[in-house]
Amino acid sequence: MSVHSVPNKVRNRKIKWQALQKHFGRAAAECFVSQLTLRAGVEKLEKELGAELFERT
Repeated sequence: MSVHSVPNKVRNRKIKWQALQKHFGRAAAECFVSQLTLRAGVEKLEKELGAELFERT
């Protein structure tokens, strides 16, 4: 399943986990997806909103 076909509710849940975990790898593991998939979903949402959601180090 491509990140572009993930329903918004599921994508938002994954992003919520990332925010709670403050770590893409741990959040991805909690959501049973790859870190790349989670990061792509976050980047897509950031592009849609026109704002950065997370400070990256």
